[in-house]
Amino acid sequence: MPAHLTIEAIAVHFPERSLSNDDLVSIGMSRPADEVKNKTGIASRYIVTHETAVDLAEQACHKLFELVPEAKNDIDYILFCTQTPDYFLPSCSCMLQNRLKLSKNIGAIDINLGCSGFVYLLGTAVGLLSTGQATRILAITSDTYSRYLDHNDYSVRTLFGDAATAVILSGEKGDSVIGPFVNGTDGGGYSDLIVANGAHREFADTGEVSPPRIAMKGPSVFSFAMQTVPDCHDKLLTQAGLTSEDVDHFVLHQANKFMLEHLFEKMDIPPEKQVVAMEDCGNTVSSSIPIALARMVNKGSIKDAARLVYLGFGVGLSWAGTVHSGFSSPKVHVDR
Repeated sequence: MPAHLTIEAIAVHFPERSLSNDDLVSIGMSRPADEVKNKTGIASRYIVTHETAVDLAEQACHKLFELVPEAKNDIDYILFCTQTPDYFLPSCSCMLQNRLKLSKNIGAIDINLGCSGFVYLLGTAVGLLSTGQATRILAITSDTYSRYLDHNDYSVRTLFGDAATAVILSGEKGDSVIGPFVNGTDGGGYSDLIVANGAHREFADTGEVSPPRIAMKGPSVFSFAMQTVPDCHDKLLTQAGLTSEDVDHFVLHQANKFMLEHLFEKMDIPPEKQVVAMEDCGNTVSSSIPIALARMVNKGSIKDAARLVYLGFGVGLSWAGTVHSGFSSPKVHVDR
């Protein structure tokens, strides 16, 4: 069932280093820079040097609390979505509580999801807020996939960029309503997008641990998205009693231009309702939807009381969608 949930503020943080397609050509990529941009919609991406997921998240939070300084003392739960944690343990959310000097009387959990992660954060927040476990939630997305990249594998190196977002979610009564939610999982495709080395499965199988490297079966992931995302879209609108005409903007996970174009076409979404925001930052995994949302608000391209659909999909294989009705523009901090 739909529930009251307000996005009060969003802050976006990118690393300082930017890596362009021309840079990739200069260090060995055989494909022309323009060809990569035309196919993926990505011209550059931000890449960490020494920073970790918690480092990026902390900077995003500092920007967030500059927007809403009074919220810092009211946070009673941290949800931290990442697949590139600083450590196997402890949780990034626990580390962040200490870094920010937040109250010790709060809950803090990590969520290990990638491209569908932001929608799952919203669903988890609704559950916490509606059951009285929280009143004001700090929701974090932060990934440094560049740490996992084989520098000779340009099929993935052209796609992924690093970023973090910090979002304040509250359940105060108002016109902003989230829901229903449609979630999906197909663990049979776990190996289609995977970091197979560097953790316990590799050690159990081989007795060794090697540097973590991401491997992606591009055609399989594309086929998965073409099958599951339109179906998720249809089920979501049916449950909500809506049609595409009732939705102002469709904010999908920003995987790449090629995939988004095919999805928008298959779902019959007109250009004026499409959101594409990855040219300078690439596929930022769990951060892609909140980055797109913050940039839209910053540009003033979302009208008051708008209705949006969020659709996340990817590693897992996992997907999730929800409807956000009565959208009220949050405060945003977007440097770039």
